[in-house]
Amino acid sequence: PRFQSKPNKCLQPGTINATYKNAGWHLFEEEFAGDNFSTWFLSRIMDQTLAVEQDVWMEVLSIHTVLSCGVLYNEMQKQFYMLGQDQLNLISRPPHNLSRPILVQGVAGTGKTLTICAKIEALH
Repeated sequence: PRFQSKPNKCLQPGTINATYKNAGWHLFEEEFAGDNFSTWFLSRIMDQTLAVEQDVWMEVLSIHTVLSCGVLYNEMQKQFYMLGQDQLNLISRPPHNLSRPILVQGVAGTGKTLTICAKIEALH
């Protein structure tokens, strides 16, 4: 099994064994081959021992609702994308003078291309 403690004789002087979460805490790609992910996910949803209190769920839901100001649906990939306020603002801006471009910047994976594609789609 993964994440086992080393025998004490293998530890470097002055170190201690690492502590690990219980089995099932870590997820690995090879454990979800085929339909295994759907089965695992459904078992987690249906397991009442893993349920959270309603007030905790509402708090989590409200945080995600505040952070997502809009949603795009990609027909080709059949996926939803949540938009932040700045992305929604850019998409809903009226057309502007092309001689004064708008700079869209951000680190990789923040949705720049997705936002620009949505803006182009909105203009046509």
